[in-house]
Amino acid sequence: MNELKLGWIDYSSEHREKVMAVLDALSAPGAVDELGIGRIRDGFADILFPGTSTIQTRAKYFLIVPYLLMELEKERYARPEDLLKKLGDQEVALIDTLNQEGKSGVIGGRAGTSLKRKPSNIYWNGLRTYGIFRHESLSLTNYAKAVFRMKHNKELVNTYGNEERDDTDNKDGAYSGTFWKCILPESGWKHNLSMELSYDEAH
Repeated sequence: MNELKLGWIDYSSEHREKVMAVLDALSAPGAVDELGIGRIRDGFADILFPGTSTIQTRAKYFLIVPYLLMELEKERYARPEDLLKKLGDQEVALIDTLNQEGKSGVIGGRAGTSLKRKPSNIYWNGLRTYGIFRHESLSLTNYAKAVFRMKHNKELVNTYGNEERDDTDNKDGAYSGTFWKCILPESGWKHNLSMELSYDEAH
């Protein structure tokens, strides 16, 4: 019997990310929505608990992801995909650091280097919803393209939804961009990383 193959056409990177999220959910063990009421449940969830989902584990990731990207914005890349790849590599690299603390909720704590869905993908909608990432219209992929364009073409980022010019080449090393609105990471934050929120982070 011939194997049935499924294909689709996506019209944007955001559509592709949504489809991949659905495929990830289907490949994982869990309940099957036989009655098709999952969309109704998700609709109420978006209204009552915007920016959150059941696969989010710890609030600290709402800061870890921006911290990583603030640092990566300062580097230069041959193409936008290189930024996303380096982000994924660093997210995986932090798994061992977070596991050493012995706390629950570490994304990839079991999967390790084989982790497929990274924290940046899981938390991106929440980062936009809560205004931690300033530009709600930008998907993670288009954000990487915007950073790439700023670095290589010196053009305005409003091509991708931003109304301001962003200068991430601050000489003193501090973050001076317009993408993020959150507390700034301390120097060497990766070495003292904890899943617990500090007082300043929680407020």
